[in-house]
Amino acid sequence: MREIFLTNGGVTLLDEEDFQYLLRWPWRHNTRGYATRSKCHDGQRIHIAMHNVIAQRMKLIVSADCTID
Repeated sequence: MREIFLTNGGVTLLDEEDFQYLLRWPWRHNTRGYATRSKCHDGQRIHIAMHNVIAQRMKLIVSADCTID
């Protein structure tokens, strides 16, 4: 397990494969306790949760009722 230190003082644990990929961006701890990053898309700031990035990399699709298809 590896640690990514979040820009606002948090820390998250990741396996080596995810660590190397996610280290590309600065991550922060949001008010709900999730590790997130932001990017600008069509003039709007969007927030991206780290767990969603990991799920996409694993080719998992999470439905609205939080079950994995």
